[in-house]
Amino acid sequence: RILLGNSLSAIGSGLTMPLLIIYLGEVRGLGLTIGGLVVASMAVVSLAAFPLVGWASDRRGPRPVLMTGLLVEAVGVALLGTVTSVGAAFAVGTIVALGGAMAWPAQSALLGRVTSQEARQRVFGIQFMLLNLGLGVGGIVSALVVSESDPQTFVWLYLADAATYLVYVGVLLTMPGVGVGRV
Repeated sequence: RILLGNSLSAIGSGLTMPLLIIYLGEVRGLGLTIGGLVVASMAVVSLAAFPLVGWASDRRGPRPVLMTGLLVEAVGVALLGTVTSVGAAFAVGTIVALGGAMAWPAQSALLGRVTSQEARQRVFGIQFMLLNLGLGVGGIVSALVVSESDPQTFVWLYLADAATYLVYVGVLLTMPGVGVGRV
């Protein structure tokens, strides 16, 4: 189920991630430099958040941290469709980055908890294969759907991406007691 949720969210990310700089720079008129700086700042925010995320996953368990990250990222991605200023771009980018910083490591920790040591290498290989497949499928779909002259096409993609995170939360809710608390 974790791999299913991961696949769905990867498709959603593929819908939006490859086009974020173009969306901010060209569609919203903030300039490609600002778009690039927003994406770079998202990486810095994620790196800064990782130690706290690891601490929270160790104390609370990876599943609650993953679910929180997915909800935060869903809100952030949905808000990307409303960005019209530089300040909003950086603020929303920070929200998306914080959600992603919570989700990625917690997801790996959760997979590690529910997988035997013998199967772990195979499961993590499948996880990254599904991630790449999802990003590719999402990228192809977004390339067929978006129009630089129609910002609403991007907004729909951001809402679809947000929905994939919410579906993943729903999948995780079917696993009560898994990945909760200290090891």
